Order: sequence, then C-alpha cells, then structure tokens
Amino acid sequence: MPNPSTFFLAERPQNVAGSVLYPAWKGQGRSWWKFRLLVSATNLGMPRRTAIGVDHNRVSLLVAMLDKICGLHLSGSDIFINVAGGVRVEEPAVDLGVVAAMASSFLDKPIDARTVVLGKWGLPEKFGLFRKWMCG
Repeated sequence: MPNPSTFFLAERPQNVAGSVLYPAWKGQGRSWWKFRLLVSATNLGMPRRTAIGVDHNRVSLLVAMLDKICGLHLSGSDIFINVAGGVRVEEPAVDLGVVAAMASSFLDKPIDARTVVLGKWGLPEKFGLFRKWMCG
C-alpha cells in the first residue's frame, strides 16, 4: 500500500467523541494517524490509565494540565488512549491532539471529522482559544 494512512482516513467514524486525526511527517513523507480515546468515570479508588502508542507519563501530565486549565476533573476517570495502527508517536506536536480527544471523550462532544489537530500544549496562559473551544 503506497500510503497506509489512507486506510485511517477512510475508516474514520463520524460524530464520535474521543477521535481525532494527527498529521505526522516521517522523512520526506506525510501520513495521517488517528487517536482514539475513551474517558470513563470509575468507582475504583485508583483510576486506570492505559496509553498505547504514546508516552504514559506525558499523558499523565496532559491530564493534570486539562484539570488545571479547563477544570475538567479527570482524576476520577479511567483513561484509555490508542494510536490506531500500532505506531508509537513520541513527538510533542501530538499533545494538542491527545488533549482535544481527551476533552472530547470526557465531555462527550465529538470533534468535527474535517478537523485536524496539531500542536504542542504548553503553558496555561497561552490557550485562551482552546479553552473557549473545548471547555466552554
């Protein structure tokens, strides 16, 4: 298959919370990957965090930032994240995609299927627009 990412674009669910596209550049080529994320309330004392394809510690940091910046209290939720296709993504440019998918799943608010999210998520004072968009 010349461009395996076309599979992910064709199979992208419409109007489903917790799913977002991420463009990745590997060498000279561009490909598209999909984050699938599920945030679900739990009654257990220690919520589960499962990250496949992204760094578990980075996801924990992004959860804390979402809590602090948007007031989305994810501490009582199980969080499962998967990068479709089994790839491992390590660049910080995926942060905003992970955060958008996490907020989308938590709020049960789908991200438009034509939306691509890319960017490093950093200091809280720089994200007024994102806060208005996802946090209300």
